[in-house]
Amino acid sequence: MNTAAERCPEGKNTFAFKSKGKHSVLAETLEQYLENISEDTFEDSAKKAEINIKEKDMLYYVKTVCPLCGKRFESPKVRSKYLRMTHMDNDYCKYYDSVNPLNYEVMVCSHCGFAYTEEIQKMRLSDEQRKTIKSRLEKLLPDRPPRDYSGVRNLDQAVETFLLALLALQGKPAQGSTKGMLYLKIAWLYRYKNNPAKESDYIEKALSSLVSAYNNEIFQEIQKELNITYLIAVLYFRTGRYYESARWLERILLNRHRPVHPIVSKQAGELWDEVRQMLRENNQQLKNRC
Repeated sequence: MNTAAERCPEGKNTFAFKSKGKHSVLAETLEQYLENISEDTFEDSAKKAEINIKEKDMLYYVKTVCPLCGKRFESPKVRSKYLRMTHMDNDYCKYYDSVNPLNYEVMVCSHCGFAYTEEIQKMRLSDEQRKTIKSRLEKLLPDRPPRDYSGVRNLDQAVETFLLALLALQGKPAQGSTKGMLYLKIAWLYRYKNNPAKESDYIEKALSSLVSAYNNEIFQEIQKELNITYLIAVLYFRTGRYYESARWLERILLNRHRPVHPIVSKQAGELWDEVRQMLRENNQQLKNRC
């Protein structure tokens, strides 16, 4: 297992809490999204109701205790028998023939509005962190109760839940890899929505967090280190930075533990072929211009 040092190569203002004298960038993002979002993203409300009824039958509810306020509530999840994946992009974005479990990954407390995933739930909150998060949520929801995410969620609502989870992480000592995966999953949601501009924005945020994680975290499992390395390589590839992608892929292909992890090794090999092809095409275009 490598240490971090060994791996390292190089509308209305509903909440206005501040960070070091400035508005929180994440808070402003969430505020703008919540203020501008349409309550009905379907033109045909009858069709929406029909879809919601069908999807509701595919859900079950897990009982959980909010790590922040300590109150019990129920959160929707997708029944396993309805999870039928059709295909997957090279950055692990999955597609399903019916309901997408990603929409229901984040649990949002119906009492205080605290949002968290199963991974975030395992993190312990200090009294100071609890106080900070409560203050932020109170400013986010000064005159109204938390939004209701206990039923069927569309893509817009799913984005909201992930933004709320990121907001909660600002008061916790979360690892960069945790934040990076939340950003990446928001990028996937925007991909489902056919919004390439927003998808690109969150891919960049994911890249920044994942690179920071690689350089600073000490991974207890080599599998996680290889997966993070692969994701960095594939995100550079998807944003057209092929040389950077190649450099990160080399870390996998030259890793002495690679044979023990055949899946990510195979994925890295396939991506390596695509990267080399794109580099050859780019070099040929440069020659043609000369």
